[in-house]
Amino acid sequence: MPAKSQVYIVNEDAASKDAIIADDTPKTPWKSIYFIGVLALCTAIQFSLYFSSMWPYLQLLDHTVTEEFYGYVVAVYSAGLIIAAPLIGLWSNRVKNIRTPVRFCICLQLSGNLLYFFAQLLPFGRKFAVMFARFFVGAACCHSGLLKAYAATASVAADRSRAMAIFTGGVAFGLTVGPGLQLIFVPLGFPGFKLFDILQINMYTTPPLAAMFLNSTALFIMTFLFEETYAGLATSTSHAVKDKEGDKEEKEQRRAAKEFKIPPFDKLALVLCHLGRFTQTFTFTALETIGTAYAMTIFAWTKKEAVTYVAISYSFMSVVEFLAYALFVFAKLDRWLRLRFHCLCGFAALIVLHLITFSWPFLPGELTTYTNKDMDRHLNQSAPEPVGCNLDRLSWCTYTKPVNVWVYNISFVLIVGVSYCVINITLETLFSKVLGPRRQAAHQGFLEMTEGAARFSGPVLISSLYTAFGPRAAWVAEIVVLSTAVSLWLIFYKRLVPLKMPTSSDDKESTDGSLDDEEEHLMAEKDPDVASVLGYVGLHRAGSVSLGKRVFDRASVRSSMRSNLRKSMRDVPIKE
Repeated sequence: MPAKSQVYIVNEDAASKDAIIADDTPKTPWKSIYFIGVLALCTAIQFSLYFSSMWPYLQLLDHTVTEEFYGYVVAVYSAGLIIAAPLIGLWSNRVKNIRTPVRFCICLQLSGNLLYFFAQLLPFGRKFAVMFARFFVGAACCHSGLLKAYAATASVAADRSRAMAIFTGGVAFGLTVGPGLQLIFVPLGFPGFKLFDILQINMYTTPPLAAMFLNSTALFIMTFLFEETYAGLATSTSHAVKDKEGDKEEKEQRRAAKEFKIPPFDKLALVLCHLGRFTQTFTFTALETIGTAYAMTIFAWTKKEAVTYVAISYSFMSVVEFLAYALFVFAKLDRWLRLRFHCLCGFAALIVLHLITFSWPFLPGELTTYTNKDMDRHLNQSAPEPVGCNLDRLSWCTYTKPVNVWVYNISFVLIVGVSYCVINITLETLFSKVLGPRRQAAHQGFLEMTEGAARFSGPVLISSLYTAFGPRAAWVAEIVVLSTAVSLWLIFYKRLVPLKMPTSSDDKESTDGSLDDEEEHLMAEKDPDVASVLGYVGLHRAGSVSLGKRVFDRASVRSSMRSNLRKSMRDVPIKE
């Protein structure tokens, strides 16, 4: 159960404080939040394991595979996410827990990784086996929305940013470790060695083995270690104990509790949050999809060099991102975080990245090129592996300018690392606060669906543009998407605020459940006994106070005091 804080007895005449009688204010269950971070870590590692190895693995399974087909392989991952995310979210809301749906998703993830590994044994249709494997894994990864929903609703409002930073920090650390593990597997090379004289173990087939181990670890944590408790949900019942004088007052309290309803959220603000998530995911997925193919073409790297250097680049990027998350969690930078402003700064930084790495016509140098004949000689083992841009497949090889390898990779590492940390923390926190203290699994599921839509459309669009027109067209498309999102956020900037919660029927609304401190100050100034009650209740925002034998929650105490004080304090301008 969440930790609890103190509740005080006050005499019927409110003249003195007698004793501490209970301890029932929910606090954030940090142990469970940290386990959520570990589960996010496991998911992110097994996701980032495939960043650099999937494209050359597909080429080895089927020599006819194209960049466009690879785009579809990446896209079906998101198709699975789009289909499964809302269904899993609704399932979680229906059963009122995340444990069962998350365990189901982990098992599905395990099945997808098994299929990816055993695709090498199939006599035909290997590339389609990989596609189906990614579909299953994508559908299973929708459980990250449930993990986010838990981090948002298990934490109290004051701890929300830190709780979300722990979740997203787990993701960032996973993205750091994943490419690093891929580097460990690189020395195995290809074809590697055989297991049981059937299974080929090499730099391309070890990632699914590592992913299956992580799936098993996550399943163990969710089954035996994780405790599902909530501190950030608004409830329809009071913290008050039963009234020993009779049922009349108890019924009055229940009736008052039922009158409390969470107000509807701002749908436009929620749509803008979805747009932000779509834009962020679209941009990153586009870079991820063409990353290895882009590096092999623009920087003239071999397959092995591309796997190695792209993995190193992602590792450094993830280290930067993880360090930024660590600062938020341990240095508590969320105290200075302005959600809307800093989220916009993150998007602006991504626009700057694309301008820096754009293949401008005035850049010096030409691309290294080769033809299909060069590739045929290599496949016949009569020539080394050709590198650069294939003139027979890509029409833009002759006029596209190469971007400096150091400019591209350093910009990618620093800008993506920092901006994605900032966007994740601010956007996740803002999204949960726009919804308010209600169950969010279904809404997080729809947010995952939006992310899946970006992961589906991004690879298909960007890989098609890249194949037909080159990196310039792909970069322009990403800049347009980013600029559109930034413009709409600026236009509706004032709508992107947390949900305003009424503290009681007589109270004015307060943002995300915060209280009207000026009114309390005026009331306390007039009566020292009121100051005593409000002082103790103010220390424990969700607590209850017992006036003699009657017990009220904090909102009831404030409402009752206002009614009495307004009759006797005509000279004090109480704010409505």
